[in-house]
Amino acid sequence: KDLRLYPSHAVIDPELTRSMPSGLTLSTGLDALSHAMEAVWNRRHSPLTDMLAGQAIEVILDSLPIVLKEPANAEHRRRMQSASLFAGLAMGTTQSALAHSISYPITAKYGVPHGLACSFTLGEIARYNAAENPERLTPIAQSFGCPVGDVADRINAFLRDVGVGPALDTQIAPDAVEAFGDDLITPSRAANNIRNADGPAARMLLGNALNTFCTAS
Repeated sequence: KDLRLYPSHAVIDPELTRSMPSGLTLSTGLDALSHAMEAVWNRRHSPLTDMLAGQAIEVILDSLPIVLKEPANAEHRRRMQSASLFAGLAMGTTQSALAHSISYPITAKYGVPHGLACSFTLGEIARYNAAENPERLTPIAQSFGCPVGDVADRINAFLRDVGVGPALDTQIAPDAVEAFGDDLITPSRAANNIRNADGPAARMLLGNALNTFCTAS
């Protein structure tokens, strides 16, 4: 990476987001959520990235449902922009992990918007990681105000509440899983996940997530 590629300034203005369609608002908000959660269950995590990610998750849980219902709500759009910034700062240090790895072929093959593709597996990946390293999900549990053991179901409930099911249902069905083979593993991303995952594990996670959200299942 060359430092000359980094911007010197960033303009964060909620007024510029008022005209965003609801689908774009949902996808970009969920992309920020994915950045934050993947920074938590990441081999490269640190106390600083945990703090930034936790703040981002807490704000997104509160503000994303509001901006979806009230697109002109400038205050909660401003909060979402701040959350996206915090999540980006966390993920910029850790890089993304298994959810992004799984998302790339889904977007490439089915055209599922990136933020949707990298977020609908978050609950199942949380469940997968918690089976081996539950304490790593503590920052997420604190944002939800729930025990670590409830995190996966709380993530899925939130995603369902903001409309992930209908958004996903028109794009991909559970019977598509096996056709991906081992393509769901992007080594540079999957290797950042705190629990090792191979092609069969990724297909299992994708299948579980699709069965959670797709009515066609």
